[in-house]
Amino acid sequence: QEIQELALYLYQEGSKVFAQSGYIMADTKYEFGKDKNGKIYLIDEIHTPDCSRVWRVNQSKNSPPIMCDKEIIRKELLDVGFSGLGPIPQTPFSSFLNLSRIYLKVAEDLIGKPIEVSDKDPLRYFLKNKNQ
Repeated sequence: QEIQELALYLYQEGSKVFAQSGYIMADTKYEFGKDKNGKIYLIDEIHTPDCSRVWRVNQSKNSPPIMCDKEIIRKELLDVGFSGLGPIPQTPFSSFLNLSRIYLKVAEDLIGKPIEVSDKDPLRYFLKNKNQ
């Protein structure tokens, strides 16, 4: 009961945040754990395009929302005939680079400002900027 209530609350709040930035959080997953005393913890990332289906609201009236999540890669795999069985086809690096750009755009839209990306020392950059 407690997990159900927490999951519904998180989903409602997350959906509001996405909606304010022009996105739909169509669905998501939450992972919970329990300690030896029965206390419940949220134990994984939440509300990212990697664990949620995130769609950009399309400004065209009769057009579907635009996918902004890992379903883009799944669709590419389906398009080449891979549905989870057999040898996994090679996914082009450009597909992952494109997905990274989409994830970055979603994050920037949610926080309302550009995110500076540096490949010089990502850990130092993260630690310096984690509270922003």
